[in-house]
Amino acid sequence: MGEEWRDAYGDDEPVVFVGDKLVAWDDGTKKLETLYDLFDVLNPVDDAYKSEAYAFIEAQCRAADGKEKGVEWFHASSATKGADDNYLVSSRNLDTVVSLRADGSGAMWVLTAEPDAIGSRYPTFTFPEGQEDRSKFYQPHAVSQPDREHLLLVDDGRFRANCSSTDETQTCFSRAVEYRLDYDTMTATLIWEFEFPLDSSSGIANE
Repeated sequence: MGEEWRDAYGDDEPVVFVGDKLVAWDDGTKKLETLYDLFDVLNPVDDAYKSEAYAFIEAQCRAADGKEKGVEWFHASSATKGADDNYLVSSRNLDTVVSLRADGSGAMWVLTAEPDAIGSRYPTFTFPEGQEDRSKFYQPHAVSQPDREHLLLVDDGRFRANCSSTDETQTCFSRAVEYRLDYDTMTATLIWEFEFPLDSSSGIANE
């Protein structure tokens, strides 16, 4: 992507990043209220993350007097009200879920595949020792929090570390996952998963 940007704009043109906002619709006033500008929570400077998911998009920008090409950085793939007076937002491109306080005062915690790169200034859940690779998720969607101690999401699995494998039972797969959140140890433990098309641990199709 760097070469493509330089070819189009030269070496000195700053890269434009396209971000996301979490908004609420007021059905009475028919107006949108911005709850969070997600660049205020995570940003390309403090949260530099190497990802194959980034892509160029054309954004409609008033300041640019039309369309402007930029890097789609965050890609908010789902948002929902949580169970702890919070909002949950998943980032497809950052392999991350962030919990935001409903009162607008900032991030509560982060759960991410790469805690050393994303959101290290916030309380961050990690996976149990020895279970990191199995527990990581990639390009998450459909995050939900049925109660304070449990989190569910769809792990799309694209760009999973073993995606280049020729073994059909050990290559890319998508799954639904559930984690138990321990706030004392800040540990997220994978307690349930449903994979498609195979149970990747056994090679047996899910039913």
